[in-house]
Amino acid sequence: MDSRSYGARSVPTAGDDHPTRRFLLIASGQDVSPQEPGHIWLGDLCFAAAGTLWGTFTYLLGRWKVEPLAGIGYVSILSTVAFLPFFLAWHTNGPVPSSAWVSQAVFQGVLGGCLAPVAIAKTVSHLGATEASLFPSIVPSGALLLAIPDCVRQVLQSGAAEQAG
Repeated sequence: MDSRSYGARSVPTAGDDHPTRRFLLIASGQDVSPQEPGHIWLGDLCFAAAGTLWGTFTYLLGRWKVEPLAGIGYVSILSTVAFLPFFLAWHTNGPVPSSAWVSQAVFQGVLGGCLAPVAIAKTVSHLGATEASLFPSIVPSGALLLAIPDCVRQVLQSGAAEQAG
């Protein structure tokens, strides 16, 4: 296996063509230290709660026949009113560049908070809640596939920078 050593681990290079090595390339920048087992259940609980809430939302959209744009508008406004004060009160990370705020507002606010729920609400209104509930399950794999080119580029750039330095 063609690899370069970065600290205590080896990172596969772009010449590797085996799928497992490609996934290792993506995960190579991640912290792989074992987690404290006492808190793992909390993440599992949050994951299950998020899935339950999303499923309930999808079911209720179909049952109540809510107009998608109006329903998402209400949800977005109520969510902002409920959570923004807590965020502003406990945000203590110091100054954050405006580019970070803008990118987060676009990706999480516009795309994730507005466009995605409107798309699922439209899907529910056209296909029904049962058929529409199939589409959110492709989001994790779709996000992974969209992230692969950027992850590979970042790993390759960091490798080139270490060789030059």
